[in-house]
Formats: sequence, C-alpha cells, structure tokens
Amino acid sequence: IPLDALRSPNDACRLEGAGSGLYREGVAATEGPLDEAGEYRIRVTAYGEMAGDEPPRMAVRVDGREVQRFDVTVTEEAAQVYECTVRLPAGRHRLGIAYLNNFRDPESRDPRRRDRNLFLTRVEVAGPLGAPPPAPSEAYRRLFARLPGPGLSTNEFLRQALGAFAGRAYRRPPTADELAALTGFAQRRLGEGVTLEDA
Repeated sequence: IPLDALRSPNDACRLEGAGSGLYREGVAATEGPLDEAGEYRIRVTAYGEMAGDEPPRMAVRVDGREVQRFDVTVTEEAAQVYECTVRLPAGRHRLGIAYLNNFRDPESRDPRRRDRNLFLTRVEVAGPLGAPPPAPSEAYRRLFARLPGPGLSTNEFLRQALGAFAGRAYRRPPTADELAALTGFAQRRLGEGVTLEDA
C-alpha cells in the first residue's frame, strides 16, 4: 500500500521522507476492494521514538475493529515487521493503523526522549492465503509442455523451449548465436538458484 494513501482525519499522520509519522493519537487509514473472501496477512514495518516509561503502542484495525495490538519497541535503525492475519469477505474494506499512546515530556533531560511518536515505513496486505494458484496460461503450457527428465536434459529442454519462444518473438528462427546467448543466460540463472520457470 503506498504510504501516501494513508489518511488521518485529525492530521495525526504526515508523510515524511521514506515513512509516515504519527505524531499524536489517531488512525492512518486507507480503503480499497478485495476481490475474494479469505484470510489476509497484514504486515506493518514500523519503529518508534521513545519517551516516558512505555513504547509507542500500535493497533491494526479493519473496518473499525481491532485485529491486533503491538508495542513498538524498536527505533529507526532496527525497524521491525509487525504481522497479523484476519479473515475478510470480498468487498470494500478500511484498513487503519492506530497510534494509541502519545506522550510528551518537554522537560526531559534527554532531548531524544521528549516526544513519543510512531513511524510506518511499509504497509502490506497479502492474500487470500492458501488460495490455489491461477491456472497456467496457454503460453506457459506450450513453453513447459515437456519438462527435463529421463530422455531430456535441462540443456536440451532450454534449447527446445527457448528456440520455440525466440522463433515466435523474432518471427523467424533464431540464429545459433542467439540461441546460445539465450540458453547461456538461462543456465546462469539456474546456477544462481532460480527455478526453471524464472530462469
């Protein structure tokens, strides 16, 4: 979720640099549709500025209902991911990140502990979790019709699959040099540990 999509009715939230700061108690919220019902994972990367005798307290809310509350005990150098899951129906939903315990002590001897604030650097929503992967496209099925195995080495598979793909892309058969460059690139990617599909 882009941080500039987060809004707070009392201007508690301000976008600054790479993050959004909540400088008083309030909620930074955004709204959007979910196409499918299911369980969703919400991940908030956050850190705090410390003041008083407790850390900034953050709550994740969906449609005004609190899903989970967190004490944000880390500062900017160690920003941490706070994660929760929630089951939601399809349709529009409002996601809010609430700052619950603002505190100021302008007389503190340590200037770094005079104002407690909460900062968000990333907000993600993923899901629905456990949903079956989408059916492969026709192009995928053509490219991966026959996978490496007995009788077909990985190198020969790459030559055949990339040769067919390049022929459609170039609208002519690839030259031996072009095919060697494509298979060489794919073999290097496989050597780096990527899957055959991503190579």
